[in-house]
Amino acid sequence: MSSKKNTEVQKVMVLTTQRSGSNLLGTLLKSHPQVMYYGEVMKDKPKDSTFHFNYHFVRRTRILNKLLWKLGFKRAVVNIYWKYIDSLVGPTGKIVVVKPMVNQLKKYPELQHLPKNILIIRLVRENLLQKYISSVLAWKTKQWVQREDEDKSTTKLAIDCSKLINELHELKQANEFVETFSPESKSIRITYDQLVNSKDETLKSVLQFLNIDNHLDLSTSLRKQNANTLQDIVLNYEEVVGRLTGTEYEKMIY
Repeated sequence: MSSKKNTEVQKVMVLTTQRSGSNLLGTLLKSHPQVMYYGEVMKDKPKDSTFHFNYHFVRRTRILNKLLWKLGFKRAVVNIYWKYIDSLVGPTGKIVVVKPMVNQLKKYPELQHLPKNILIIRLVRENLLQKYISSVLAWKTKQWVQREDEDKSTTKLAIDCSKLINELHELKQANEFVETFSPESKSIRITYDQLVNSKDETLKSVLQFLNIDNHLDLSTSLRKQNANTLQDIVLNYEEVVGRLTGTEYEKMIY
């Protein structure tokens, strides 16, 4: 059961989509002594959780969720999730940060009923083409992060241009969800490019938003995974250029 101390801790959610820099942001926040960062709790249950309810049973057993939802017990499922979040607070934690992905919130809409006073960090990657290629590359190599002591991938790939526009449309809709979800919640918007190219300045604004010490030098062992240009990665780059020319995504080519 959550303690009184836990319920008083500020909850924060990093709302984002895959391949948008959330692992980089998460490891940086995790290095702050006032932050307890737990990442995708919808995906992985931290080993140090003190909450004994079988949360994964509720999460995975979608039939039970649907039944509770249809019977009018919407808050029951929602409270299970947020009570679980409450349990993820350590003795030194003042801020609890979790990272629900857009696809997870869409799959479990009952979890979109947020607790009061939750803070939202909206993390967006604006170049959808780079985001899509990064995703295809990650799935192909099974490498989701790049650490400083690891060699860069030299993998190249070919893009299926017949599906490209539809894929970018879906990514655009996901970004729009990040931008517009829970407008009543206090939030800050940052982009992938800001985080990568102006890390210190961006982090300072985030820490100020969270109302915690923003004079610390936060660290991470991660680095930009794909430093090569799209021309170096995509085997049929000219075909991609031709497919996107004249569309709303043309500006993302260069």
